[in-house]
Amino acid sequence: NAVAVAELTVGLMLGLARRIPAAHGMIRGGEWRSAVDNLTTWQGIELSGRTAGLVGCGATGREVARRLAAFEMKVLAFDPYVADHPQTVANVPVDFASLDDLLSRSDFVSIHAAVTSQSRGLLGRDELARMKRQAFLVNTARAALVDEQALLDALRAGRIAGAAVDVHRVEPLPPGSPWLALDNV
Repeated sequence: NAVAVAELTVGLMLGLARRIPAAHGMIRGGEWRSAVDNLTTWQGIELSGRTAGLVGCGATGREVARRLAAFEMKVLAFDPYVADHPQTVANVPVDFASLDDLLSRSDFVSIHAAVTSQSRGLLGRDELARMKRQAFLVNTARAALVDEQALLDALRAGRIAGAAVDVHRVEPLPPGSPWLALDNV
């Protein structure tokens, strides 16, 4: 399902960048505010020219890289299991970087790693703090790769701009889940 997950990942990136879920919620709530009326709320960003950091460059990561090339994004990758660090992945230029470097340089961090004893909790409080304040995190891999409480805290405090999370430790999310109260998720 690498193609399906890659397409979902790019869709989530677009949703975050263009604030699509927030706009949808506003309209469903009976409100209408144009971008001209409220630039602070509706000013989105373009993917073109941005940097995407892929944590994991296996089958799904390669498919994501291929799709991001169409958006003219720079692609960074961190994957300790790719020994030769090729300059292209799926015929797309990719710069391999350390995890710290990837986190500090990326506008979008997208996780595509397997859960192992080394990767469990890979992104915790310290790693999230290395991300840009205007960066977004996308997790379509496994919940165990991210410290959920640290991510909730970073989102609440505005230390990162937002997140798209397709996986949670408890699924489906219960009605009172703190994830459902955040407008940047």
